[in-house]
Amino acid sequence: MQRTSAVHDAVFTLPDNPRKPSRFRLGSIGLKLLSKSNKRKKRSNESSFSGACRSTAAVAELGVRALQDSSDVCPPLKSALGLICHVINLLEEVKDIEEKAERTQMKAFRLLDDLAKQIPDETIIPQDLAIALKDLSDKFQEVIYRITTLRKKSVFTRIVRKKSHTSQLTLCMRHLDDAIESFKIRSQVRIELAMQKISTQSAISAVDPGASPLARPTFRAGYFTC
Repeated sequence: MQRTSAVHDAVFTLPDNPRKPSRFRLGSIGLKLLSKSNKRKKRSNESSFSGACRSTAAVAELGVRALQDSSDVCPPLKSALGLICHVINLLEEVKDIEEKAERTQMKAFRLLDDLAKQIPDETIIPQDLAIALKDLSDKFQEVIYRITTLRKKSVFTRIVRKKSHTSQLTLCMRHLDDAIESFKIRSQVRIELAMQKISTQSAISAVDPGASPLARPTFRAGYFTC
């Protein structure tokens, strides 16, 4: 059924149950449009959008804290405002954890890419360096697993278990740094030994030009092999 209303000789068709526009529905639509708009943007704009969100959150937090400190606000509202501030802080800390994890993952990928370019043939890798590479690879896998697991969890879970996730990720990154340093040291020692062998053979050749070298060292793919 529809009813009509005549105003100044004009007839308007009205629904049976007219509803007032909802502020929350409009807000929801706005968020959806904002989400669609963001998806169309390039990845280069994501960092600026994230910075804008952080700035907005910071301004909002200042406003909330100002209300919380106001003497005109009733105690129950002050408690609610304090809880809002706490949630904002937790969300920011969770975001920091994700960014730290992403930086660590990119660090691991860059190092792996450099190693792949320097060592095209795995048969030339000495045993001690192969062991170091295996340890390094295991640490990479651990980092990737931790990051992937963290991102699969809901925001609520990440907030509740923030301390646990932070400690696990910190320990994981420490292990990765230790493995990288160990690999660098072993690589440097290997190069120093090869250089020393070259120097010794050069000295022998200078004293006795007719002496045949035991094994002429070569340099392939960034590593000395003797």
